[in-house]
Amino acid sequence: MKEQLIEYLTRRIITYSRMIETSKNEVDREKCVIAQKVLKSVLDDVRDGRL
Repeated sequence: MKEQLIEYLTRRIITYSRMIETSKNEVDREKCVIAQKVLKSVLDDVRDGRL
């Protein structure tokens, strides 16, 4: 289950990276950057066993 969660979070982070590259305005880009940071934090917590 943990590995599936890690794979899912990794795929979502990649999706947000693509959205950052293709965003048409700064507001959308910033929202994607914030979401990506949150996902990376959650991913780190899952890997470290904190979640």
